[in-house]
Amino acid sequence: MSTLLLAPFDASMCLGQGYNSFMHAPCICDAVDIKNATYIASKEGSTPSQTVSYSAEVIEKMSDFVRAMNISAGSSIRTGSVSVFGGGSSIDEMKFAESDLNAVISVKVVNETRNFQENISFKEIGVKNLDNAQFHEIYGDTFISGFIEGGVFHGIINIKSIDASKKSEIKNKLRSLFNGTNSEWSPSSSADLIEALRQADVSVTVYWSGGSMINPSNEEWNIESLIRAASAFSDKVLKCPQRTCAILTRYDTLPDFVVWSRGFSPAICVRQYDGARGFASELLDMYMEYKGNLFLLNDAIHHQDRYERSSRPDGVDMALSSLIEARTSLRFEMIKIVRKIEALDRDPEMVNDPLGKGDITAPELWRARLPFKKR
Repeated sequence: MSTLLLAPFDASMCLGQGYNSFMHAPCICDAVDIKNATYIASKEGSTPSQTVSYSAEVIEKMSDFVRAMNISAGSSIRTGSVSVFGGGSSIDEMKFAESDLNAVISVKVVNETRNFQENISFKEIGVKNLDNAQFHEIYGDTFISGFIEGGVFHGIINIKSIDASKKSEIKNKLRSLFNGTNSEWSPSSSADLIEALRQADVSVTVYWSGGSMINPSNEEWNIESLIRAASAFSDKVLKCPQRTCAILTRYDTLPDFVVWSRGFSPAICVRQYDGARGFASELLDMYMEYKGNLFLLNDAIHHQDRYERSSRPDGVDMALSSLIEARTSLRFEMIKIVRKIEALDRDPEMVNDPLGKGDITAPELWRARLPFKKR
């Protein structure tokens, strides 16, 4: 399973469809011919043999969220928000930024994997003088070769310490529960988790696919209800599975595509995004830092009496015109990050550029220049 290239499922997906794996964007519908294809299914007999995995992580950066949820960092930057399950809902980024600590409890259930692997043929659309840029725009770099059915559950825990002196204690306790030597979390460890969070203000948000109504009484989400739902999730998915992920396959694994691609001069090449994905995660963290800076600056613009100028020599002046000018500059830095992602999509090899992201001002430098709230 770990070797598969996956994308979160949404209802617009279909077998044989082209797909941009970097931006998680659909392309041409009939990229490959699957009418004679054969597939391998993991399900045997009349009862699914479930694979269930539990995990829990203390999250430091938004890119950690994206990785845990199998979301595209590039798509999150381009759309300006981190959306889960095909864009059905978005993560509250400000709640994440304002919390002392954030964690994710996940349950992933696989009932069945269907993946077409034989008798697949590439379908050319007959465009003359096709080049790499046109090919990628039309086809993407992969096609949807199968689906995973089951369920996915993510519980996001945002934590703020009630007693500031207890902050380190809570952090250390959670890290020992989640990321310590015994990092394989399970519902049976819930008592220690609940006890560790009694001295904190905790907010819980749950996202899930599969299992239908996992909280039938519509009770408020808290640690206890989160643990109960996580514990019962696999049984509910057994009765009500859904497609959770699309399986993506590169075009250059198809022999007839390889032959076809060599008929062009230069030959059509499928873009490689392995290195670009890591770079995109770094850019996402910078982008989210800038969103936090922008939130702070907008608050200062609307409540100037609550803020004072940074003590740095280059601190932003509290005059309204200076604050608005700074806001424009912040937005321009965010636009530069979006353009960098779009450039990576066009040319993933630019990740090897020694200049890297050096043309984007570090958001931490901007944060030091911004006004801060009066005590």
